[in-house]
Amino acid sequence: TGSEATYNALLSGVAAGGKTPEQCGVTAELGCATPWLVMPGVWSEQEMTNGAKLIATAKKANGGCNCLSAQTVVLPSAWPQKAVFMDKLEHALATQRTFPSYYPGSVARAEQMAKVYGDKARRIKSTNRMPTATEDDDTVLVECGLVSASAFKAGMPIQVVDNAVVASVGGVGGSGGVGDDGGGGLIGHALCTEAFGPLLAVVEVELEDGESTDSYMARCCSWANSDDVCGSLSCSLLA
Repeated sequence: TGSEATYNALLSGVAAGGKTPEQCGVTAELGCATPWLVMPGVWSEQEMTNGAKLIATAKKANGGCNCLSAQTVVLPSAWPQKAVFMDKLEHALATQRTFPSYYPGSVARAEQMAKVYGDKARRIKSTNRMPTATEDDDTVLVECGLVSASAFKAGMPIQVVDNAVVASVGGVGGSGGVGDDGGGGLIGHALCTEAFGPLLAVVEVELEDGESTDSYMARCCSWANSDDVCGSLSCSLLA
């Protein structure tokens, strides 16, 4: 397995040999900020526990160094059980076995991505590390913000500001523009950059009053398949 960086390194070698990828037939099934879409509804305690464990396993396996490693957790904003689910997810991230993120640059990339989010990024301290793993291998959890329902209607674009990818979509009641501190604007850097290491992003998609699960799922799937979320290699749906 490998990341998008692995493919780019191969391309560099091809270019150094004076050839193009087309001449060599170089293709790769690499590069994705794999989304896990969590659907609203009434979940039992066991269902939430199992869902959280699945995401944590998909994130922490092989130290997060996996081409389809979980990276983007998509939650419905007004889901009454959202806080409980997040508690269970953090518990699973802390207690499941932590493996070394041994691929070159994986830990440093996670730290660089976390800096974009400031106090919205925090490391979940592991209570179950392998002897060869360190605190640097613990999962960094970042809160990306909210994708408002109006963004789907307006088709608001992703923008790049100071090398950070920022979506011009605001939270409920917010003005929504880039640099909007009070409106819940989405910082999409962790959605558009493959971590390939110990980082997990959480983003909320607005669940409108009275909206059906089918309607919400359709919007989430459309967004996850857009260029707002890196890659198209893998995706999981929890319902």
